Amino acid sequence: MGQMPSLGAPMKRYAKEHSEEAMSMYTEVLDQVNHMYPDRRLRFDAHSNYVMSTDDVVRHFESVGIYNDVYTATVEIADKCSSSIKTGLSLLPKFSKKFDSAEYLREIAELGLRELGHYGKQEYMERLSEELDIITRLNFCDYFLIVWDICAFADRQGIARGPGRGSVGGSLLAYCLGITKVDPIRWGLLFARFINPERVSWPDIDMDFEDKRREEVKDYVREKWGDDNVASISTYGEFKSKSVIKSAASLYQVDYKTINDLTAKFETLDDLRKIDDGRDFIRKYPNLMKIAERLENRVRTAGAHAAGVVISSEPLWKVCPIETRAEKGADDRLKVIAYDMNEAEKIGLLKFDFLGLKALAVTNDCIKMIKERHGIDVENASLGLDDDIVIHNFNTDSLVGIFQAEGTGYKSLIADMGIESFVDIVASNALVRPGSFVTQGAQYVACKKGLKEPEYHHEVLEPILRETYGTIVYQEQLMQMAQAFGFSGAEADILRKIIGKKRDAAEFLPLRQKFIDGACEYVDKRVAVELWDALEKSSMYQFNKSHSVAYSMLSYQTMWLKHYYPLEFIWSCLTNEQKNEDITTFLNEADRLSIRVVAPDINESGASFTLVGDEIRFGLSNVANCGPSAIREIGRASCRERV
Repeated sequence: MGQMPSLGAPMKRYAKEHSEEAMSMYTEVLDQVNHMYPDRRLRFDAHSNYVMSTDDVVRHFESVGIYNDVYTATVEIADKCSSSIKTGLSLLPKFSKKFDSAEYLREIAELGLRELGHYGKQEYMERLSEELDIITRLNFCDYFLIVWDICAFADRQGIARGPGRGSVGGSLLAYCLGITKVDPIRWGLLFARFINPERVSWPDIDMDFEDKRREEVKDYVREKWGDDNVASISTYGEFKSKSVIKSAASLYQVDYKTINDLTAKFETLDDLRKIDDGRDFIRKYPNLMKIAERLENRVRTAGAHAAGVVISSEPLWKVCPIETRAEKGADDRLKVIAYDMNEAEKIGLLKFDFLGLKALAVTNDCIKMIKERHGIDVENASLGLDDDIVIHNFNTDSLVGIFQAEGTGYKSLIADMGIESFVDIVASNALVRPGSFVTQGAQYVACKKGLKEPEYHHEVLEPILRETYGTIVYQEQLMQMAQAFGFSGAEADILRKIIGKKRDAAEFLPLRQKFIDGACEYVDKRVAVELWDALEKSSMYQFNKSHSVAYSMLSYQTMWLKHYYPLEFIWSCLTNEQKNEDITTFLNEADRLSIRVVAPDINESGASFTLVGDEIRFGLSNVANCGPSAIREIGRASCRERV
């Protein structure tokens, strides 16, 4: 083998050569850094840090005694290299090569419908067939099968899953597959809110798992699809207007009070230029502003998406760059693709979200403890959704530990509206959102209490708005109103997406006209315009009913467990809590419920809280300065004594 040729290339940090003004600013920044760190001076004046032309490279090498053979060999190799970023690839894995995905999906969906007791019912059969036809036509079958398999793994391992999250509650197929526990026909949910067949984009099924076992699910995915084919997604933080001013100001040693007072007075750099204090600041630090302008919207930090994972049919290194990130509390670095979720989608990678929810760990541990102590499985009973006593408890002061119901805003809302049914719990979960209560919420409460008559405008809208007393609370109601006035399900979803934005007049105005024309078939034009205006005004605060139903099921379940098994429930809340202030809250709630919590005992206590008879005993980890190693040693000593 002949000797390898020498290669050479100048080190570069910038795409373009600095202008005189920019170089002056760059030098001044170095001066500031060197002033702050006199023992570690930085110098780059001897280097040309921009990407040079061929002639500049030749002159650079020859000036230091390097001649033609080195850079000629470098250019030769460069000419033989090529790279391109392909987009729109089909990178979703096929679920199995042994059978047809569409046929298999239909088979297990119909089996699930039979197990749910709805097989043969016309409405369910037609809805399932329609959804399967759309999903098959859009080539989404493998996606649903992959999600189904992940959920099935969690169930086999006893890892708690949520009833659903987001718009997937509108899919009967997802209900039949066990991906959700939400019956969309019972609750009037729309498949078009989940998948719009006229605007093809991949489904987005977010999966909630109990937080302390979420990593087991990720490990399963890596094992099943291959470590080379699975990775987390990158996130990138940018320099925003306020942060870039603060960062640049630190180089110029501007005191914190001055900069904090200033950043409280503006949102954008344009705002800064318009205020008196901003203009004074810019005059005092002219180069600081130049730095800020260059850095604004540039990447500041790189991290990993907390929940997002991609699964690819190809090894990821073939389709995108791979990096690693330090992971808090982990010995190994986390593998990530160097794309954020939008860039990943462009090349054809599909994101799966695995989210951790502490409330699921609480309910799961509580149900297991009930079974261990009482010999009964209460999971189905706890999701009955029709127990009047449980529903009434939402109107009491017994909301500690109840999913999504502990906040001051929620308590205030309940005090105003009152909870009389599960439908009210669903509405409360939607209305408690910021801005909703002062708009739709006030009208909802007034009509619910009989202080104001519900207004339906026409009998065709009454079935849509009756459960919310004539108030448009949910996005699904907007879509149903549009469908009543002649929109298809897909068109209604398009309307939902753009009505609050009004950015594309070419799309917005025809939809507005179509809505008004359709409404005029039932009411006069004045009322039709009023209906549109009401929709447009409320659209900013309308909530996804599918999500509200799913999360209300978890709210109900936690209340059911707390009412019928308060000892096990409070124990589970304490066991799954790490924050001292929240532990104190649960201890106070235990006292209110007359549940005894006794001091730790070196012979009886475990690491965490334990149940002893009808009492809860403190765990050793709650003792000051008693860490994991001490607890392990105590455990070993106790075992030796028992032997």
